[in-house]
Amino acid sequence: YGEVNTAAGGNNVGVLANQLASPNSVLIDQQGNIYVSDTDNHRIQKWSTGANEGITVAGGNGSGSAANQLKYPAGIALDESGNLYIADNGNHRIQKFMQGSDISSNGTTVAGTSVSGSAANELNGPWAVLVDDSGDLYISDQLNNRIQKWTTDAASGTTVAGGNGIGVSAIQLDNPSSIVFDESGALYVVDKNNHRIQKFVANSTSTPQASTVAGGLGSGSATNQLNTPIGIVIDKKGSLYISEMGNHRIQKWKNGATQGTNVLGRDGFGETNDKLNNPYGLGLDQAGDLYIADKSNNRIQKLTLAPIIKIAPNASSANISLTIPQTAGIRKSLILTPTSLKGLLADLNPIEILINHPIAPALSFNLSSNEVMPGSSVTMDLNLSQSYLDPISVLFRNYSTLSANDFTFDDK
Repeated sequence: YGEVNTAAGGNNVGVLANQLASPNSVLIDQQGNIYVSDTDNHRIQKWSTGANEGITVAGGNGSGSAANQLKYPAGIALDESGNLYIADNGNHRIQKFMQGSDISSNGTTVAGTSVSGSAANELNGPWAVLVDDSGDLYISDQLNNRIQKWTTDAASGTTVAGGNGIGVSAIQLDNPSSIVFDESGALYVVDKNNHRIQKFVANSTSTPQASTVAGGLGSGSATNQLNTPIGIVIDKKGSLYISEMGNHRIQKWKNGATQGTNVLGRDGFGETNDKLNNPYGLGLDQAGDLYIADKSNNRIQKLTLAPIIKIAPNASSANISLTIPQTAGIRKSLILTPTSLKGLLADLNPIEILINHPIAPALSFNLSSNEVMPGSSVTMDLNLSQSYLDPISVLFRNYSTLSANDFTFDDK
């Protein structure tokens, strides 16, 4: 995959504005601002686009249960008005902070009682929170092994997944962590201690059985296994990105796949850009790029999910098909210039072709057409100056107003 860089933190553990301490979750708003659940600092930090340090938008007043305090905050969510919802894990509650809040602001408890319990009005170690278009909350009630739905202004929640005790059956969960919805309204639950991802159909309750869509074959590092999964996001194509604490990696499971592919992290933990150390929460920005709460490295990593063409070992060529979908809002042609290895959109924003290899080979390519209109495709033949024993990755980095998801390659 594409480039990796540190988007927040990475300056050792600490309480300074440019530091983080065991970040748990990450969220990117429509403007590209990064919200981080800075767990061991008991605060939520907002890093504006391009900033070198964050500002506190909730908590930051020490560990506690007062209205302006948090205790080991976990998942975070924003509603359409920019209000912030926080799974205040150590206080067994969900706190709401109004848009524009800062370190001096008080939050309002919108779910839970601040005391752990399993009654309908109680939570026990809430891990994640989502808010839908109606303002209803979905809460991963981790230590109660259930997912609760709290409608707006409700005094208690209803169980929509799990809640049948700890277990491995389809209607049971064991320490659920992150949750996410797809476009159909189906709910995906990271069933952490069962090392699997469970999918519940839209508007389900705890009664219907769920289906396992990733893992579920015991803890392990094989491509069809997960090891203590904890974070999850879903892209526009329905592919799941899953963070695994136990394997220190991010796996991509395409829609309907029976195994995953490695996106980032391998061969154990580490602090270089190709490694992770206890990856936790995940986030996607508007361009489809992936953000990772790299917990034990005290940083947020950004992975550019640019389209990639793989050239196999000992091969010196590849053939791909590039398609621009016929969708509303895409009314630009893509003009490719073989000699410069760059494509230009009609507004002159480039798409650059990069070669990911220590010894970059010379690359040439031929096109079936030098212009691609929406709804049509172009065939591209890539030729390297020589072959290598290891595979070559050629990625297309998009500097335009279109996202990587606006281009479809035959290997994706």
